[in-house]
Amino acid sequence: STRIERPKVMVLCDVSGSVSRVARFLLLFLYSLQDVLPRVRSFVFTSDLTEVTEQFEFQSLEDAVTDIINKWANLPTDYGKALADFNETALKDIDNKTTVIMLGDARNNQMDGNTKVWSEVYKRSQRVLWLNPEGRPSWDSGDSIMSEYSPFCSRVEHCSSLRDLTRILGSLLKHS
Repeated sequence: STRIERPKVMVLCDVSGSVSRVARFLLLFLYSLQDVLPRVRSFVFTSDLTEVTEQFEFQSLEDAVTDIINKWANLPTDYGKALADFNETALKDIDNKTTVIMLGDARNNQMDGNTKVWSEVYKRSQRVLWLNPEGRPSWDSGDSIMSEYSPFCSRVEHCSSLRDLTRILGSLLKHS
């Protein structure tokens, strides 16, 4: 008999002020992923990164999303700090069976983006998806550093609605 290992998924979700208009949507997506897939680890961040996997497991959707927004949302973003925290918390658990999904706009308030950690995520996983709620014309404008992260992604997509999400997931399933 052949043993089939289920893939692992790690999702990092930016809940800072710059994504406040879509933060609830991103958290709903994150919560739903954990409901559908068996091995999802969920993280949220503004500058400090926090794992919310257990919160999603033991709280209702509305309670979990409300708690996260009240505790962590709408603060300034520091992707570099969040990735440093991810490096300490979860990088060692990423292997070639892990898919890593980033939900965020890559707006970093003119700080160091810590792309060294993101490149290591890509090197370990090779399956890295970045879903950016801003349209492509906004990438790399102002304090966005999307082009610093995109070389270390298997795929980068605009995603700010259920229609976008359906399109992306449909495309992923066709290529799987």
